[in-house]
Amino acid sequence: PRDLAAHERFRDAYDQRLRERPPSPRVRRMAQEIAHRIVPFTAFMSGSTVAAHVARHIDPETRQFLFPDGEVPEELERRRQEWRRRQKRQRTLADIRGKSQARRALALRPDVAALHRAYHEALRVNTDDAIDDRLVGAILLHALDADPSCTPPLERRSIELASGEALIRQGQQVGEMYVVLSTTAPLVVMHASDAAEPRQVAVLAAPTVLGEIGMWRGQPAVATVTTQEPNRLEMLVIDAVRFAALKKEPGFRAATAAEVQRRLALNSALLGTLLDDAAASTTSPLLASIAQLFRFLTGDSHVALDVVIGLPEQATPDECVEALRTQVDEAIRAGGLPPELERHLATVVATIG
Repeated sequence: PRDLAAHERFRDAYDQRLRERPPSPRVRRMAQEIAHRIVPFTAFMSGSTVAAHVARHIDPETRQFLFPDGEVPEELERRRQEWRRRQKRQRTLADIRGKSQARRALALRPDVAALHRAYHEALRVNTDDAIDDRLVGAILLHALDADPSCTPPLERRSIELASGEALIRQGQQVGEMYVVLSTTAPLVVMHASDAAEPRQVAVLAAPTVLGEIGMWRGQPAVATVTTQEPNRLEMLVIDAVRFAALKKEPGFRAATAAEVQRRLALNSALLGTLLDDAAASTTSPLLASIAQLFRFLTGDSHVALDVVIGLPEQATPDECVEALRTQVDEAIRAGGLPPELERHLATVVATIG
């Protein structure tokens, strides 16, 4: 808007819209994370404490949204002080050149260079709905940001798989995440239900990321990643220690959540309707809970999540995924589902990992 009155009308209409359709807990948590990253710097630039900066520049309604009950974490003030200390340092030309050389050396480190190539290759080969580039990009940024003095390079590993040999096996614990840089043959994802033969769920080409959801959940793999012909894999390995640091990165969390949404979206149109119909006809609290979780995880951020069973208000995306898997398993074990719905629910478990 070009004039103040129009701007205020827009602001009031926007605020009213948010009151009518409050953001979901997930969106609220994301907004709070962004605010916590930005506010220490803006407080430093304004020359005030974080608490004073928030009180002065953020209106009460937004302040309650970003800082519930007016609680500004002490950590934010420590970050502001760190910005202040950084600014006070007098950097000489030699300091700047030294840092530039260190950054250049880091970019040329074999694991970082391999991630950089994989990222651009993923951008080139990915279809519109694939997100391997986002996952690889998040891992690349994490590697660039990590302190090289205390963070070792990622392990590079070459693996020879015979035809039918598994890289990840269904039912076994996932202890590592892999950035697959290259293969000599496609990888195949197979899923076996209790009473059926294993069936093919997906075919994967490099570069791709494997094991990210299994590592996040800390649960056994729900599918097998194998090859149908002799295959040589080149990959970078992320162990549990490195993954624990990586999962704190907002970019990686967002990319992992997007991957779950992508997998669920493969079944979303029909399954969403089947779930809604079944929940309405049976008045089953469990099916109603599954329906809300499914809508939420397939991208409807405004789902209220008010009938979801056993989920805390500030649940993380991986907690939502685990709740969906657990409740789907429970619904299938209980029996009595329409055959088509049961078949699609079983597919959900197989596809989200």
